[in-house]
Amino acid sequence: KKLQTTVSELKLERENTKITESYRIGLTPVSTGEFIYLNAIMFPEYKSNPFKSSERKLPIEFNHPQTSRIDCVIKVPQGYTIEEMPKSTAVQACNGDMNIRFIANANNGAIQISYTVTINRIIYAPEEYPDISTFFAKIMELSGQQIVLKKQAAGQ
Repeated sequence: KKLQTTVSELKLERENTKITESYRIGLTPVSTGEFIYLNAIMFPEYKSNPFKSSERKLPIEFNHPQTSRIDCVIKVPQGYTIEEMPKSTAVQACNGDMNIRFIANANNGAIQISYTVTINRIIYAPEEYPDISTFFAKIMELSGQQIVLKKQAAGQ
């Protein structure tokens, strides 16, 4: 079975150099019986770490300073409980010029995820490469985290 997806409430706003894209996505997960598995970050920005080499001799250059933010609310289906959920975390690199903030909370039958990645500079020196590589490795680690929902036993 495939995951059923619907997109609604698509909005694109531009204010000076800031572009905000927002939309509502409805997913109907496919249950594997007793459990439902969901990626905590459903639409990761990076598919792999672009900084895997052991060293770098040239500066690292990004197109522009950037902030990417994903806010997500997942409604826990009736008859399921949260079995496993990622822990909130914050990471800084390059003297605070790169930041990750991942917040996961559960209450009232819903899981709220807020994920923000900020890159404040365009150019980073080759000496900062180990910090950048570790930073992007953490992004990949967060992208792989899962939420596990467990079907409640009958009568609970």
